[in-house]
Amino acid sequence: MKLETYPDREMMMLDLANILAGELADFIRRDGQASFCVPGGTTPGPIFDILSGVDLDWQHISVFLNDERWVPENNPRSNTAPDPPALDPRPCCQRQSGAALRRYTAARRQP
Repeated sequence: MKLETYPDREMMMLDLANILAGELADFIRRDGQASFCVPGGTTPGPIFDILSGVDLDWQHISVFLNDERWVPENNPRSNTAPDPPALDPRPCCQRQSGAALRRYTAARRQP
């Protein structure tokens, strides 16, 4: 195990976003596509803000949500609510809008 330390939270987020961008790009080069499972809530927001500015082939990246909480969708603690907080790093989406994410996902399914 390698323990990384950072001088502050911002440097940690920048490094993590850089690692994620590199991994996603590697998968696209190798397999032609990548999957990116993301948590909901506000924690990943700074990383998503950074990734949204990275030149990645987002049309070949499938982004989907995970949630460690087993609660009904209508529960206020659910990250699958109609308008969850930022959960998509793709720059073509309005990350604060679950409706925009649903429209984008539906459009990608169209032939």
